[in-house]
Amino acid sequence: MGGSTSSCPDFTRNLSLGMQGGDVAQLQLFLAYDRYGKFLEGVNGYFDQATQDAVERYQSGYGIVSGGSPSTTGFGVVGPGTRASINASCARGSYVISVPPITVPATGNNGIVSPTPTPSPVPSPTPTPTPAPTPPPAVSYSTGELTLVSNLTGNNGPTSVGFKVNMLPNTACSAATYTLSFGDGQQQNLIPGGSCSNQIQIITHVYPQTGQYTATLTSGSFSTTLVVNVQGANNSISLSAARDASTARLGHITAKYDPGVTCAAGSYTLTFGDGTSQNLSFDATSCIVKTKIIDHTFPQTVPYLISASDSSGHTVAVQFTPVAP
Repeated sequence: MGGSTSSCPDFTRNLSLGMQGGDVAQLQLFLAYDRYGKFLEGVNGYFDQATQDAVERYQSGYGIVSGGSPSTTGFGVVGPGTRASINASCARGSYVISVPPITVPATGNNGIVSPTPTPSPVPSPTPTPTPAPTPPPAVSYSTGELTLVSNLTGNNGPTSVGFKVNMLPNTACSAATYTLSFGDGQQQNLIPGGSCSNQIQIITHVYPQTGQYTATLTSGSFSTTLVVNVQGANNSISLSAARDASTARLGHITAKYDPGVTCAAGSYTLTFGDGTSQNLSFDATSCIVKTKIIDHTFPQTVPYLISASDSSGHTVAVQFTPVAP
């Protein structure tokens, strides 16, 4: 066999000591480029002891299995778990599987050489040393996924949107900077910790007004976009608070309710931030905006977070500090 291809190894069977074939040659070349495998022998298509040692180093380095024997734990055997790890690792990197011409004798035992031992290389008058393989260049996080989190949309008002950022590592498994641009002139940098697993962050952003925005996630040369439609809720509430200069610690909380085109009634829990709360209801007798002013005396002259939440968990909030007596 021989030739070159730019794809990952394609293993269709388990590989172990004594086997031979083109897939064994692909395995040896893959392990030569892997930072844990460190297979430095010549690629010959025979699964010998040096190949098994490289497989064991690969399995230990990536936490697949680190002890036992081929028959008990699969240590040193390229079984389903190790094959899946190699496929995933290769897919994240940029391996070029280039197998030199190899002559493999046919066998009738699924590629297992028994009892003939691994043949010794034919001596040459002027042997050419096999150069050590060059490891692939270190590559940081380079890809990702950007989606909306529907159950977070509206938590901080009708123009609040939740983003789910899934950061996918490459061969270096090291930290890198992502930038999430929200499409309204604002952006946020994300720096995941170094890991060989994908990392997820949930980001909440409040847009200045309704409309259509294009959010963009970038990291180096990688970029992906997501169109976000920010629409006013059919039934939404807003809060504001004002101090009463004549009465100590008294606040006037104004709640405005918009029934929207559905003319729906609204029911909220108004929490004052001092451990007390009350119910707040708006009827559906008309489709006009309704306003309620609630007076509340706070126990101290410190900042309080006043919030209104409906039964779906959608919440709006305002910070308020009452005046001293």
